[in-house]
This record gives sequence, C-alpha cells and structure tokens, in this order.
Amino acid sequence: ECDRSQHNYHQIEVKHDAIEEELAEIRNKRPPPAIIPAAMARVGIRTGALPGHSHPAADPSTDVLVDDELAARWARAIKESMREAEVLRSRDPSRPMAYQLVPEVWNRMRPLVQKSDGPTGSPAAKSNHDSQWTMVPMRKAMSSDGNHNFESLLFDQLHQLSGIHASCGAKFGSNYLLYDGRRDERHAFAGLRVEATTRPTQTTTTGTVYFDTVLQLHLPIPSPYDLAGYVRGLNTAGKLALLATAVQSEVTGVKKVHVLFLDLALEKILSAPTHQRSYKQRNQNARKEIGHNLSKIDS
Repeated sequence: ECDRSQHNYHQIEVKHDAIEEELAEIRNKRPPPAIIPAAMARVGIRTGALPGHSHPAADPSTDVLVDDELAARWARAIKESMREAEVLRSRDPSRPMAYQLVPEVWNRMRPLVQKSDGPTGSPAAKSNHDSQWTMVPMRKAMSSDGNHNFESLLFDQLHQLSGIHASCGAKFGSNYLLYDGRRDERHAFAGLRVEATTRPTQTTTTGTVYFDTVLQLHLPIPSPYDLAGYVRGLNTAGKLALLATAVQSEVTGVKKVHVLFLDLALEKILSAPTHQRSYKQRNQNARKEIGHNLSKIDS
C-alpha cells in the first residue's frame, strides 16, 4: 500500500514565467537567441546597435589597406594550386568537366562607394543596460598581432562599404551572408568565407600556404575540393562565393594589415557535352547571372 504521508512529497513552487516560456515554445512563438560572429558583434557594440555592453574602441593607429593587387596574386596562387585536382578530374571519361573555378579579385556587385565619415552611432539604437551579451568561441579565430584582431579589421572594411548588410552565413558554409539592402527586404547576394592565416616553419609555394615574395608574407590556400563544394552550393542558390583573409606585413619597420577579397567565379566549359544539348543551347553564358530576384517584396 502506498504511503501517502505528506513527508513523502515536496510541493514545487509554481513559476509563472517558466510556464509562459514553455507555452510560447509549444506555440512556436518563442524567439530564438541571436548568435552573431564576434567581429560583427564588435562593430555592433561600437556603433550602438548592441547597447548594454562596453568594449574597447578600435585602435585608430592600425593601418589597414584593402589590397586588390595582393588579392590578384593570391587568386593566381589558388588557381595554380588547383591544377593537379583539375587534371585528375579531367581524366574521368564517364563525365567530362562541365565547370571550372576561376578565382579573381572581387568586382561583381562590389560597392565602389565608402560610407560617409559621419557619426558611427546608430540613431535607432536605444540604451538598454539590462541586455546581456557574451562572446562565445564558435570556430578557430584568425591570426592576430597583439590587440589587433584581423577578422575584426576585415569586417570593419566590409562594414564601410555603402549599402552592405551582413548576417551569419553558417547555413551556407560561410562566415557571413552579404545583402545589398535591409535583410527583411532583400535576399543575400553573396556568401563570404574568411580564411585563417597560417605560418609554416618553412617557406613553401604548394600545399596549404602561398608565400608572397613581394611583401614577404604567407597567404592561406584552401583545398580545391573544399572550394568546389563551397562555390557550387552558393551558385546553386544564386549567390556569389567570396573568399577573404587579412595578413600583416612589415616593410622598413612599418606594419600594415592587408585585407583581401576574392570572387570564386564558376564558369561553364561551353565545349562540354552537358552544355551542348539542344535544350540548353539557348543559354550559352559562361557564368550564371547573379543579382536577380533578390527582392523579398512583391512589386
């Protein structure tokens, strides 16, 4: 017989807030926590978009350059690193290569105008000292020198481009998704993957790094197979596949951070049989057109 003495039971205090949270989750009305990359969070804190948390301001003495000349050399090194994989792929007689990857300096849909040097604070931001923000490590960080976080400097340059909005790009295998307008009005036009810089013990021009003899620094070389999957996934979704990194040079005692942006263009090999079929002959553009149907608002 069950002993129903009150000493065998403990009455738990009813917490109405917890009940409301459970009901909201059941009704699918509970807002999920917002997780954004650390570099994006630092910009948000500095501009006032994420109030209620203090963070040291960026070091104004840091000399940062978006270096398209170095980016062009990086693009050539990545293409050269893919030669062996392309040769192996071309030997498959069952299905000739239908596409080739062409790394180049980012030009497509790249804003040419920088934001004005007005106040950095967001006029729409409101003070909220009850907000709690925390930095959580989600993946390997880029190399840094002292207090200079290279990915933050890279994102700062991206944030300065006029009209660019960004969000987390994890669902597309990238660090960021880029928009040419408000996220509630536009679809992303590109994914941006940030490559961490490595410093091998020996200088090498093959494998995972490229040594630039002009500035005496190392640049990361991703795996050809990793790049192919990344580009095909984003192109299928109608988006550009961008690659970026940041490295520091020191010439005659002067240190400078170089920010590099590449566009991993996917081009059709028009002579491939898959592009010679009659029903596809009307579309003979080498590259897929990007930038159409980005609006989320019905006209």
